[in-house]
Amino acid sequence: MKHILVLVFALAAVSASAYAFSYDIYGNKGTCEDNNGFWCYRCQGTGENIFNKDTCVASSLNCTYSCSTVCGAGCSVNSQCASNLTSDSCQYAGACSSCNCVYAESYCPQNGTIANGFCYYGARYCGYTGCSVNKCLLATDQVCDPATGCVQGTGQPIGEMYEDYRCSGSDVYAKKTTYMCNATACSYSKYDTLVERCPNGCIDGQCDDGACSLNGLVFDCNRLDGFYTGRYCNGNDVYREYRNYTCGNNECAFVVKEILQESCSKCSNGACTVPDSINGNNNGNENNQQPETIPLYEKTLNIGKRIYNGWLFGHGDLVVSTQGRSGTVSFTVTDTNNFGALSVTADTNTLFYGKPGKGTISVPFTEANTIIFTTTSSGWLFFAPATYDIRYVTVEYA
Repeated sequence: MKHILVLVFALAAVSASAYAFSYDIYGNKGTCEDNNGFWCYRCQGTGENIFNKDTCVASSLNCTYSCSTVCGAGCSVNSQCASNLTSDSCQYAGACSSCNCVYAESYCPQNGTIANGFCYYGARYCGYTGCSVNKCLLATDQVCDPATGCVQGTGQPIGEMYEDYRCSGSDVYAKKTTYMCNATACSYSKYDTLVERCPNGCIDGQCDDGACSLNGLVFDCNRLDGFYTGRYCNGNDVYREYRNYTCGNNECAFVVKEILQESCSKCSNGACTVPDSINGNNNGNENNQQPETIPLYEKTLNIGKRIYNGWLFGHGDLVVSTQGRSGTVSFTVTDTNNFGALSVTADTNTLFYGKPGKGTISVPFTEANTIIFTTTSSGWLFFAPATYDIRYVTVEYA
């Protein structure tokens, strides 16, 4: 009896297997249904059957579905619910429910938006935790810059801002920002614009009426004004020659004036032998105190040059004559790579040693014949020499 039961169950299993397999062989809906089968479509709504294809099964109970993006579902797992940034909102923290993403939502305005007195600006992101955008409270006479926030025109009409003043050629240019705003938003445009034409050149982003372009460098000719001779006799009086410099035809030109230093009854070798008052005769009293005069400085200018020093390049120095006199030397470092140290010496005395940046330096010197500008070598940086562009070397003598 036991053997008969085992045989019956085995035959039933084989028969069921053959029965199930037989429905799969019906390749279209009509044939499937003609043989009492159920045609299971791959997609139904947003779900997909477990066979991943259209097929014939024994009954509708054998045709089950689950969420599938292949069949048009919004999602099948939470990771498919990416954050979504729209024009003014951030949909975040998405969860997959019934094949669709369910989101939390927050206000996320575009940069340049004005809302409730706030300006929204800067980079805008929508992540899993919500919206990220900067905001600031607009004050009176401010505009909303989409990039930098609440800004105000500096001395310009509201809605415009100028920055980055600089020289281009002989004229002044700047970066101009023009804002277009209404009650709810601002947009802007930025472009270079001519601010002012300079007939005599441009220095540090502004016109300088006393400036000249000398060898491609802008220089203020007024810096050269001063006495250029010692005391000398003209008739019976003592004079010195004064030069008043102005810019003409892109060069520093001067007008000579003889300035009375002292009135004398008799003059010899630039000095009174019988002194009078500078304003009139001292009635022949040679013991009267001579009037005090305010000394001015004689000046010389050297346009300067680029000095350098390197293992593969040799060296180039700048030498300025000072005629054995004392005074002050001023110079401007217009560019440097700081590979070496700048050295300024007056004969054997060191006036300056170090690695300065761009700028003007003034140092005094005493009874020197020459001032020499050098730089130490760039050393192991053999691919380039140490360099300093030394310009506008002005010597004022005491």
